[in-house]
Amino acid sequence: MKLRPIIGKKVFVEYIKPMTPRDALAKAREFAVRDAGKLAKARSTDPSQSKIEAAGGVQGIKKGHGPKKVRHIFGGVFEAAKQIEEAGETAVVAVLLSWDRLFDEWKKTRNPSHTRDQQATIRLLKKQFGDINCRHFTPHQAAEFRDAQSASGETTPYMVKARLGHLKAMFARAAQDPTSPFYGMPNPGTGVLVRGVEHVPVETLPFSPPQVRQLLDTAARIRFGDNEQKKRHREVMWALRLLAYTGCRPSEILQLQGGDVVAEHGVKFLRIQETDALTWQPHPRKSIKTDEDRVVPLHKDVLDFFDYAANFAKDAFIFSAFKWHKNGYRVKWFTNNFGELLEKAGVKPDNPTGRFVLYSLRHAFHDAMDRAEVPEKQQKRLVGHGKKSVHDRYGRADLVLLRGYVNKLKIVEQAGPEPAESGPVAKIGLGLNMPTDGTNTKELHMPTKKKPAKVAKPKAKKAKSPVKKAPKV
Repeated sequence: MKLRPIIGKKVFVEYIKPMTPRDALAKAREFAVRDAGKLAKARSTDPSQSKIEAAGGVQGIKKGHGPKKVRHIFGGVFEAAKQIEEAGETAVVAVLLSWDRLFDEWKKTRNPSHTRDQQATIRLLKKQFGDINCRHFTPHQAAEFRDAQSASGETTPYMVKARLGHLKAMFARAAQDPTSPFYGMPNPGTGVLVRGVEHVPVETLPFSPPQVRQLLDTAARIRFGDNEQKKRHREVMWALRLLAYTGCRPSEILQLQGGDVVAEHGVKFLRIQETDALTWQPHPRKSIKTDEDRVVPLHKDVLDFFDYAANFAKDAFIFSAFKWHKNGYRVKWFTNNFGELLEKAGVKPDNPTGRFVLYSLRHAFHDAMDRAEVPEKQQKRLVGHGKKSVHDRYGRADLVLLRGYVNKLKIVEQAGPEPAESGPVAKIGLGLNMPTDGTNTKELHMPTKKKPAKVAKPKAKKAKSPVKKAPKV
C-alpha cells in the first residue's frame, strides 16, 4: 500500500503493508507530520501551484491482485503550508499538533455538552508554553504547569487539580482514536499530583419532597429538553416523573417498550425486564444492572402514563428521543444536562460533602418508602434487589399488595403556602400548579383522559292542538 500526499507535481510515496482505510488514515497522518517540512519546501519551490488540494481523508481504494493502493491527501498539512510562508518543520508541526488541535481531537471523541472549563485550561497552557508540538509535551512540563498555577495565587488547590484533570483527559481521549495524530501517545499528566489535596468522598444525597416538586415544576416551566434542534420535552417530563414515582434506574425507564406497561388484575404496572415485550426473547438493547426482572405498580399520581404508553406498539421504545448506544448514550443526555435543571430550580445540597445527581430521585424513593414504613422485603422487590423473576408472574395478591405500598408514598410536597394563582392554570395530575400561556396547554406532557362527548338529546316536539280552519266564504 502506498500513500501519496501530493502538492503540484511533487509526490512523496510511502510503501506500507496492506491495512484497512482507517489504519491507513492514521498512518498517513504520521507520515504527514514527519514530512511537513518537505511538503512546505515543495510548495515554495513550485510557484505555479496556485491551489492546494486539501480534501483530507482517504480518497479512494483501487482493488487489485496485489497490495491495495491508497491515494491519501492530508488536508491539515497542506492547510499549514498554505498559511505559513517559508515556514520550517517546527512551525508547521506546531499548527498540526497544537493545543487547539488537541482540544479538537478531545471534543471529537468525547462529544461534551459543555467545554468552558476545558477551554480555560487550554488558554492557560498556551499562555505558559505557547503553541508547541503537544506530542513532545512531557510529565516534567505538566508538573511545571501545576506549579505555575499553584504559585499564581489566583486559584485554589482543588482548581489546580481540576486543570490537571482536564489535561489528562484530553491526552487520554486523543490517544485512543486511531485517526488522531496523538494516537498511541503516552499521557504526560500521569503521575503528576497536587499536594495538599486529599480525596474527600462525595455522598449522593436524596431529594426531599419539596425539592422533587420544585424540580418537576421548573422542568415543566422552562420546557426542559427542548431546543432549536430537538423537541423532547414531553419524553423528558415523563422520564422525570417515572424516576421520582417508581424508584427505577434511569436506564430501566428509558428502555421501556409499549408492551412493558401492563394492566393485570386491575393493577397498572411497569415490567422491568431484559426481554422484548413482544417476543419475550432477550433484547440486545435492554439490560438490568442486577439481572433481576421485576414489576413496579404505577403510583396513583402517574396512572396517566398507562394511557400515554397505550399509543405505542408493544415492541416500540417509548423514549425514542434517547437513542441506544453500548456506552450508555440513552442516559448520557440526562447526566450531562441535569445540573442545568438543578441550577435553574435553585436546588442545592445543604451538606458541603454531598451532591445531587439524577440518581438522587431513586434515593428519594427509598426515603419515601422508609417514611411510609414499607417492609424491607417489599422495598427490595420494588427497587430491584429481590430474587423474584417477572416470568414467575405476580399473582393478584402480590400486585395489589405492592400497589398499596406504592400509593402510600408521599413523593412530592408543597414547600410553604400554595402560591397565588395568576392567569390560566393547568393541573397535570401531580397536584402541582403550572402556569401556562394557553398555547402550551395542549402540548403538556401529561395527557389526561378524554371525557366522552355529551350527546344532545333531541327536544320533544310540542303537539299542536288541532285548530279547525274557518271555511272560506
